[in-house]
Amino acid sequence: MDQDINRTVAVTLDGSASSDRDGDTLSYTWTQTYGPDVTGGAMLSGPTQSFTAPNQVSTVMFELEVSDGTSSSTDNVQINIFEEAMATLFVDGDSGNHDSGDGSRDAPFASISAALSAIGSSPLDIYVMSHTQSYDETAATLNVPTGTSLYGGYDAGWVRDVTTNKTWVSGHHQALTLMDVDEPAWVSGFDIYAADSTAPSDDIWGLFANRGTATLYIEDNLIDAGDVAAGAAETAGSSYAVLLIGLDSAEIRDNNMSAGNGGDGAEGTDGENASEGDRGNNANGRSPGVGGTDLGSGHSGGSGGKGGLPSVIIFIGDGANGESGEGPLGGTGGKDAYDQCLLWSEVDIFGERRCKHRKAEDGGHGGGGSTGLSGLGGNSFGNVSSGFVPSNGRDGQRGGHGSGGGGGRGGDGVGAIFVYYSGGGGGSGGQGG
Repeated sequence: MDQDINRTVAVTLDGSASSDRDGDTLSYTWTQTYGPDVTGGAMLSGPTQSFTAPNQVSTVMFELEVSDGTSSSTDNVQINIFEEAMATLFVDGDSGNHDSGDGSRDAPFASISAALSAIGSSPLDIYVMSHTQSYDETAATLNVPTGTSLYGGYDAGWVRDVTTNKTWVSGHHQALTLMDVDEPAWVSGFDIYAADSTAPSDDIWGLFANRGTATLYIEDNLIDAGDVAAGAAETAGSSYAVLLIGLDSAEIRDNNMSAGNGGDGAEGTDGENASEGDRGNNANGRSPGVGGTDLGSGHSGGSGGKGGLPSVIIFIGDGANGESGEGPLGGTGGKDAYDQCLLWSEVDIFGERRCKHRKAEDGGHGGGGSTGLSGLGGNSFGNVSSGFVPSNGRDGQRGGHGSGGGGGRGGDGVGAIFVYYSGGGGGSGGQGG
């Protein structure tokens, strides 16, 4: 007779109801045919046998052969091991029904969301049969209450296989959330896909757990998170396969998880203007003064946009680079030495006099500073099995400082006999000869 039991309890196999019409002496052989080994690989004999149930939710099956020495017959026994056999809800996407289903094995619900909605004040665990298609749970996040576990990987006979028969769930872009894990909880035997987000500022997660004094067990799952929507955002969204915050304890075993791309950071702000170039040297005599040579001191280029954080507790996806900030503007050119004529020619035949030297001119503006470097995106880890917990991806770095604008070229200096002039772009007045 099949049995539903809790983990780690004593199980008794009983074939004593077998009989032989001739009254012959019967022999009994018990052979385990499925599930975690509970016999040490040995065949068991006798009308009754006992063993301790495994410590994991699973299915154990035995074949009983009864023989009178001449002929024999066989029967199969299925032992269903639950977290708590008296606190179960069942989901069958193929034959379950939202209206008539009550969550029993004979009248299961048709969706995980319906089973979650049926949980009242007392915690119940949910056991999910693998669907011929995926469970469509894209309409809303599946919010799992305190004390509830989710177990997938069941076939039509409620035999559990988490290796080759994971239960496929197509989820919302924030697929599964557990808040206040204050009682031990399991998420096991699922293939969860979190959809792409619809806004560049939205985070994505396959599984998110926040706070809790008990242990969360994440075992035997495939969890994939989609990509954050295209477009820049002031706070770019991130993609997480699994995100755990504020838990006292978590154990993650035999999973394969991957995250999508994070969002693009917003454009960096413009850099400040470079400062004005220095004044030029004074000139000697009639030789032109040398223009100002110092470069304007550059200011920082704008901060590069923050790349999205496509990080997960287990894996990190590729974050897009932030866009570069604009470089600083160039410095203002040096001022001219002097813009009046100091030495005139004789009056010509037209009654005009001409200046015998070139007047100083203002220096040109310095060139613009170079564009700040783009911010770096979040780091990316490859796809590895769970058990490795790296830190989150980091924000993009600030853009580098823009180059300062070059100083303006000073105007040509003017020298005059025995006159000393101090020019902004010209040099020191020379001594006449």
